Amino acid sequence: MRTADRGGEGAWPSCEVGEEFKVDPEQLMLVTQRLQQDLDTYSSERYGTKDDLNSRGNIDMQQLGDYPAAHSYHNSLMTANSGIGEQFDKFTTAYRLIIEGIAAITKTYQDAEQSTVAEISKVQYGST
Repeated sequence: MRTADRGGEGAWPSCEVGEEFKVDPEQLMLVTQRLQQDLDTYSSERYGTKDDLNSRGNIDMQQLGDYPAAHSYHNSLMTANSGIGEQFDKFTTAYRLIIEGIAAITKTYQDAEQSTVAEISKVQYGST
């Protein structure tokens, strides 16, 4: 199998029609494990969840003082914090869906491979 250089960023498998294409389920599972480790790190106490972002490091009105500029500043901080939390949730959800998708594709491939091997075996040995 040839590889295609993507601008010096590494080689990706490249296939022409009719060429053999091989999937390595073990490598795909390794990828999902590494991605899951990354997601666990992103979701760990260090980074937290949206709720953690909303409860950590917030400056309350008493710390800022009771005057219009402080109220405005506090509202801006809360809006920004909420937006960051929402984007964080979207990111971790998408990341999790990628992991689940790769795992599902890997399982489907393994099931198809096993089924094909079983059918070839039946044909070779004449069993039904």
